[in-house]
Amino acid sequence: MEELRKDLEHAMELRSEQALIAAMTAVKTNGFATQLAPEMSLADSLLHQLLVMSAIKLEILKLTQPTISELRSFDRPPVLVHKVMMATLMLLNHPQKFTKSWKNIRAQIGKLGKESLKNRCLNIDPSQVNIKNVKKSQEVLKDCGIKNVDEVASVSPAAGTMYNWSNLVIENALAVDAKRPPGDIQ
Repeated sequence: MEELRKDLEHAMELRSEQALIAAMTAVKTNGFATQLAPEMSLADSLLHQLLVMSAIKLEILKLTQPTISELRSFDRPPVLVHKVMMATLMLLNHPQKFTKSWKNIRAQIGKLGKESLKNRCLNIDPSQVNIKNVKKSQEVLKDCGIKNVDEVASVSPAAGTMYNWSNLVIENALAVDAKRPPGDIQ
């Protein structure tokens, strides 16, 4: 049972869907689901988060260059769009001061290749995002009073996708941070 517990904990540390599924299946197959209920509950919760993150990554993959260009085309974007993009870039480790300028945001949206917005969003690891930026991003989104994604997507479909992505990264990063040992500074 201890080996299964260690495998389960290791799978959670890896934050891998496949490793979690394999470890959880092994626990169930060997009849230890009841004895390892707290660990299984954590693993199940993490698996759910990872699956949702995968779904959002699929939405990011669907973003076409014209859709991304639509975001960049705003000379003076609606406040909702600017705030969503501020939160998005802060999660990608840009300082809040940098994101206050739409000119700076437009420059980031316009990058191509490895540094493109789409690529950076696809390759983010929520456990590696600066927790201060996570909390600032959460505050920015909360302060603009967005009720749901449709409110943003009706103004800009790409901003709607980025809104969903930002909220999910925030949720995952906060969950990871809550599990860090006290004094473990990121």
